[in-house]
Amino acid sequence: MSGLRKNEAYECARNGAENGITRAREKRGEAYLCQPLPTRLYRHKEEEELLNLCFFQVQTAMESALVTAMTRIMGEKVAILIRRNKNVKEITDIEEKMEKLKELLMIVNMVIQDVESRPFTYDVKILSRKLRYLVYDLEDVVDCYDTEVLRKQRSRASFRSVHDFFSSNNQILFRSRLGSMIKAVTDSLDSILLQKSKLLNLSQGNFYISPSDYKTTHSSISSDIMGRETEKQRIVDLLTDDDDVENNQDTMKVIAIVGMGGLGKTRLAQLVFNDEKVKAHFASWRMWTVIGMEFDPTKIMKSILEQATNAPSTVTEINSVRQKLEHTLSGKRFLLVLDDVWNEDATRWGELRAALTCGARGSKILVTSRSLHVSSIMNSFITHQIQQLPPDDCLPLFQQFAFGDEEKDQKLMDIGRKIVEKCGGVPLAIISLGSMLHNIQDETHWSSVLNSKIWQLRDEEQKVLAALKWSYDTLPPQSKKCFAFASLFPKGYTIEKDELVRLWMANGFVQSEGNVDAKTMGNRVFDDLVLRSFFLLTPSKEHDFGDDSHVTKCMMHDLMHDLARSVSGDVYWNVKEDLVTDIGNRTYHLLLYVKNLSNAYQALLRKPLYLRTLILSDCYLYLNANLLEIIFSELKFLRVLDLSSNKIKKVPKSIGNLIQLRYLNLSRNNIEVLPNSITLLHNLQYLNLSWNEELQELPKELRSMCNINAFVIQM
Repeated sequence: MSGLRKNEAYECARNGAENGITRAREKRGEAYLCQPLPTRLYRHKEEEELLNLCFFQVQTAMESALVTAMTRIMGEKVAILIRRNKNVKEITDIEEKMEKLKELLMIVNMVIQDVESRPFTYDVKILSRKLRYLVYDLEDVVDCYDTEVLRKQRSRASFRSVHDFFSSNNQILFRSRLGSMIKAVTDSLDSILLQKSKLLNLSQGNFYISPSDYKTTHSSISSDIMGRETEKQRIVDLLTDDDDVENNQDTMKVIAIVGMGGLGKTRLAQLVFNDEKVKAHFASWRMWTVIGMEFDPTKIMKSILEQATNAPSTVTEINSVRQKLEHTLSGKRFLLVLDDVWNEDATRWGELRAALTCGARGSKILVTSRSLHVSSIMNSFITHQIQQLPPDDCLPLFQQFAFGDEEKDQKLMDIGRKIVEKCGGVPLAIISLGSMLHNIQDETHWSSVLNSKIWQLRDEEQKVLAALKWSYDTLPPQSKKCFAFASLFPKGYTIEKDELVRLWMANGFVQSEGNVDAKTMGNRVFDDLVLRSFFLLTPSKEHDFGDDSHVTKCMMHDLMHDLARSVSGDVYWNVKEDLVTDIGNRTYHLLLYVKNLSNAYQALLRKPLYLRTLILSDCYLYLNANLLEIIFSELKFLRVLDLSSNKIKKVPKSIGNLIQLRYLNLSRNNIEVLPNSITLLHNLQYLNLSWNEELQELPKELRSMCNINAFVIQM
């Protein structure tokens, strides 16, 4: 490789400039209103109506809060850009337009605050959606302006001719485009204000938490869950007891932890996995895989193989994966945790089990699931049905999160005791409400939680989901956006902390504040979401839960994922190819699982495309140059593009069209040469070219891309 060595990372300044003007969007699709959250069928009509009412209000309230978060961040960015433009005098007439945009944002903020104070009717829901789309349009205007300002700053420092870029004709064109974009958002705002004025007879009075009321949850809270010590010890003993190995024909045993959502199945499994006795018994052969809704034997085997070998695998054919796995585990006594299993197909389980019988006697599989049927088809040796926490453990757990080490108010203690009783011994509800109320030491609000109608619901999991919503309400604005983004990934998906933070940064969800850079802010948001149980830390072979500094991966509890989906509406989608036609006209972030990308993308092209994020990772497709040309030509507003593991050989020059791109992952492909046009991506912050073993050459000017703060290349 010329110019750059393998395993080399380059740290660059973040003052670079962009190279292109964002095109104005002339036409806007009608707002697509996503359907309400699916609910279960209930025997009692009154309970079904109550559930629909509760969760309609929950979803609308969260969407409004998310719009507020977006607008506050956008207002701060506009102010920065206006200050920056004062040093770019040649861009005439622009500052006046941006001042107008600043006024628009102030109006939007006032409208949002008014909408948030309304009872949550269907009309308010529509209004909230329109405000969300308007904020995205405002972002386009700001990015267009930012591009021009940064370009002008670069022209002063450049020795090249910039006459073509900054001719009077181009300046007129830019001012015209920016003016058209501002007029479009102004017209949209006028329409929203007109609709708002028609919402009559709506009273004020919803509780609102300002950012100044927010406090970080006490950091000294224990990671252990009270009341599970006996259960933990029982499972540890089952895993490490090999007295009957010689007399048992089975090479390995399956032990299942079964119970409803929110009881702490995963947390109990984590405590067992990280127990010192378990570590010593299985040595280095401990693996953890999150399964989720889709039980794909090939993907599961591949995940186990990568953990066992501590190396990525590019093998995709099931027989090849199985052979490598059997060779790796042969004669080894291992512990495998299969977390959150939903599969009730015995055939699929049989495929996986057959590949795991190669281990030594005494190997164990620990399964967590909501379904006893799952335990049955997996022929579990022992099924441990996890129960609600004992009452004596519930109140201390709540107090630990609600008060921490602070002095306990007796009146709040009394209300809290009654709230805990209504939680029914479900740890996730107790922790979420405790974390939320820690930030609101207000007797009135504690009483409103106690007297809420959601406690009338008979379904315990729906009660938990409503409790999680309250906890979400108290998050800071940027944390709400970061949490909503996580809904892009399917249930059971694990992601590295650093990767998630970089995706947040690329989309502008976390930004630098004072002397604190964006990555540090993102790490703080992540850590706080973990403390509040919005994210769960997941172990790997070499990274355990005992030392948070070594934990790099996380996932969401499936009930938290339901909450995130209700927040995101149609903005975030992860779909398979047969559901591509269901994607909303206003989808901005998309993750596709497809076998035929050409057909899926043709379906997408029939819709207005506003994508900011496109992830086609681990599809193992053959993406040809023609299809990539279409992607690079149509999706001009992309901030994040992940094309890893798609067997790409050639990257078209048209990749230089993606001038707003901040994050580009081309790892695990067959790329030989990277086009010089990639150096036109002046906004690019993150570039990953790892595991492209055929890569021979990199553009010479790659070093000059000074906005890149992380360049990863590993073979």
